[in-house]
Amino acid sequence: MTSKIQLKSVLPLMLAILLLQNCGGMSTPSALPVMQTPANSPTLNVPLSRTPSLPATETSAPDFDATLQVIGTAQVDAILSTVRPFVLAQYPSSDEKWRVDVIRYECSTFSGMVDAIAYEQLALVNLTDGSVKIIEDELQNCGGIGAYGFEGLYWSPNNRYFYYTPWRVGYPETCGNYLVRPIYRLDTVTQERFPLGGGHLAPDGTKLAMWQGDDIVIWDLDRGEIGRVRSLAPDFFAGEIAWSPDSQSLLYLQTEFDCAADYGTTYVVRLDFATLSQILLIKYPPPGFGGVNWNVPGQITLQDGEGNYWIYDFSTKETTFLGQSLFTPTPVPPGVFALVFYPPLIMKYDPSEWKDESRYTDKNMMNFLQSRRLSTCVIGVQGPTDFNDPQIKFVPVQLGDIRYSFVFWGETSKSILSAWYIEDQSLSEYDYLRGLPILGIQANVSEWDACKNLAEKVLSTLRVP
Repeated sequence: MTSKIQLKSVLPLMLAILLLQNCGGMSTPSALPVMQTPANSPTLNVPLSRTPSLPATETSAPDFDATLQVIGTAQVDAILSTVRPFVLAQYPSSDEKWRVDVIRYECSTFSGMVDAIAYEQLALVNLTDGSVKIIEDELQNCGGIGAYGFEGLYWSPNNRYFYYTPWRVGYPETCGNYLVRPIYRLDTVTQERFPLGGGHLAPDGTKLAMWQGDDIVIWDLDRGEIGRVRSLAPDFFAGEIAWSPDSQSLLYLQTEFDCAADYGTTYVVRLDFATLSQILLIKYPPPGFGGVNWNVPGQITLQDGEGNYWIYDFSTKETTFLGQSLFTPTPVPPGVFALVFYPPLIMKYDPSEWKDESRYTDKNMMNFLQSRRLSTCVIGVQGPTDFNDPQIKFVPVQLGDIRYSFVFWGETSKSILSAWYIEDQSLSEYDYLRGLPILGIQANVSEWDACKNLAEKVLSTLRVP
């Protein structure tokens, strides 16, 4: 049994050492089913004592660690003798053979102590014979700083291993851009604890990905380490890790700098789980990227050092700027153009001919396709509009199965021509209470004819999905 002691007022040096040892990035693994128990819970069937093991001292010189242990032991003894414990959380295994309890002694003030002190124990309960083993304990300075507190993360599928973190609350003092809670594995058979470092759980809930030095390690919750690969830039700092939605690939970042808004040059690398092969997706200049998410198949979201968001598309290999709005773009697959003013209408387009520049949840409702070959050619979505001008000339146009009324506006700005295509109720499944869908195209004079021909192919695909 090992005790972690965090005492800001008594031992600031030891706190600094603990924080440095635990630097990594916050992960958000799937939560375990937890049986919460209120503070007025029944009497606990756990040992209310603790016998610490003091480190040996080889010389007569003062031993800082031994002094720390003596201080901690005295405080724990005071807590055990005066404070009534309660079960903060319980984590039963799915085979109903084991349960892990977090036992807490709430913050209390004792004579001679500047700040209130709390104490927690991590207990393994054998549900077959009722025996209880205190696996780990932690003394906490309630007025201090840092990260502390036990929290269960997940059981392995075979129920032999329990994964937990000693960082339930708080945040260590650090300026690093990547910080992940440390994860420990408890073996219910041997009752041994194994520190893994900071890991990221795959969506399928069976494996972790984590940094160990310059290596990315893949860890199976049942079998342990099943893969390891050296990072592409071993002299750079470790950055965020993100699993693919199908748990078969992952992304990781490596940054030139670690402790600033400017991360310097950043590598965005894709690692295939089956072959452990790596591909450099992006080498991005300063201020670099500090965050990455992979929630949508085929695209990732990145955040740079200035707080801007970007989308990278795997099929086009292009990075699209989104700005500083904290929104998640609506996942629209390549080749599908969604009309935000007229849901659920969509059109089809050829991704080799067009690029969707829409920001689907932006308050400005930007919703348009940009031609890849014609620099000024754009297909846009016009919101509902009243037509009260009797001089507007409407020309009927049939594009495939879709009827439109065509309005040519001519030169709307210097050398730029534009026109509207107003859909004429040819969609039986659409609710026209929203108004008639209006699509616009524009291009300069030299590209107009080619743009109009390409755009009308797209407009002919208008439909209700």
